[in-house]
Amino acid sequence: MRNRWRGSVLIGLSIVAGTVGWSGDVLTLPVAMIFPLLWSKSPSRLIAAAVSAGYFLAASRGLPQGVATFYAADIWPGLLLWVMASACFVTVHAALWTR
Repeated sequence: MRNRWRGSVLIGLSIVAGTVGWSGDVLTLPVAMIFPLLWSKSPSRLIAAAVSAGYFLAASRGLPQGVATFYAADIWPGLLLWVMASACFVTVHAALWTR
């Protein structure tokens, strides 16, 4: 039963760590330090990739709107950059994960 929920809990906690750690308040920045622990406790490469994706997407959630504002463009270039950057982050973390 314990292992059944482990992946979901790790993914959820990584999303919380990304959201809270990169919320813009300097006092919550240390929360982001929990990500390496969550990633290392992942039971499989797939869960490690999902933990990385959850963390990065939550931490960089303002990127699409920031790109749209900076370039005075539509939101689609920002969404594309957000997805591509997260794919690179996830690929590296999935490749480096070991038991």
